Amino acid sequence: MFVEDLPAFFADFAVTVMAGNLSTQAFFDAPDESVLGDRVTSSQYAITFIAGTLGALVYLSAVSVSGTPDGQFDGPYRVRTVNSIEDGRMQRVILEVQ
Repeated sequence: MFVEDLPAFFADFAVTVMAGNLSTQAFFDAPDESVLGDRVTSSQYAITFIAGTLGALVYLSAVSVSGTPDGQFDGPYRVRTVNSIEDGRMQRVILEVQ
């Protein structure tokens, strides 16, 4: 169980994410991953944030990310999957570019 003050945890390194008229601070990940024996490189975009701060996100919900370094990954995305982390106080959402 994560016992830290969650808003303080996101304060320094988070980006802004909006879903409809709701916004929150979230960690944004855009890792590169090699698949198929290093023949293909894939990026799986994801956000991690305090559960409930973006309402009820479902498959294909629209979200907007802003504040990534150099604006490189700022823009619209769609939700692919929504997962709770451990005790459910945080969520990790896998995204696709819209």
